[in-house]
Amino acid sequence: MKITKLGIGGHGLVGLYILPMNNAVLVGPEISEDLYPELERIFGVPVIMLTIAGTGLLGVFCATNGDILAVPSIIFSHEEDALKAAGLNYHKISGSLTCLGNNIVVTKSGMLVNPAYDQDALDALVQAFSVPVKTYSLEDIPTIGSFIAHNSRSALISHDFDDDQIAELEEFLGLKITTGTINMGSTQVRSGIAVNDNGMIIGELSGGPEVVNADEAFRQDME
Repeated sequence: MKITKLGIGGHGLVGLYILPMNNAVLVGPEISEDLYPELERIFGVPVIMLTIAGTGLLGVFCATNGDILAVPSIIFSHEEDALKAAGLNYHKISGSLTCLGNNIVVTKSGMLVNPAYDQDALDALVQAFSVPVKTYSLEDIPTIGSFIAHNSRSALISHDFDDDQIAELEEFLGLKITTGTINMGSTQVRSGIAVNDNGMIIGELSGGPEVVNADEAFRQDME
């Protein structure tokens, strides 16, 4: 597991602009091409530059289980052409909740979604990922995706989850879960982490204990 700290434009919100998958790491145009070799070294897959709905906020607009990508239906046609050209397995999800990354957590075992999704969107998500779906909020905050960063084996989640919730999520999502923060106390951990099974980038504002905790969270199952 390779790990490094990175900043984008003076902030540590790397999870908003970098979305690693198992066969590619997707980046927005905000990421300098000079960083591509380092990203490929860390994540072990090639870099693909994309926009979604004209922005580089890939971690906000997209959700993935590592192999399958969900994108909002507001994606532009040329962006969809880029996904096809890259050979990515993607599905368009319609509905008013277009920030899929903020509202969905999906693994090979299960999927958590914002309770505001309508039935048509839920049906489309189940068809895309073929896993059980559960609506979920954290202390009445429905943007569940913002509080959980994960790869195929482990997750770092906000320390606002209690022990019973952690046990429930470990079983449902099939992940080993660690709690913590990033970027000097932020509980929206997904905004400050980009991770796959090969490596992780964490926001440069993260303190030493946060980096160590995140490293241990994703390294523990490899020992």
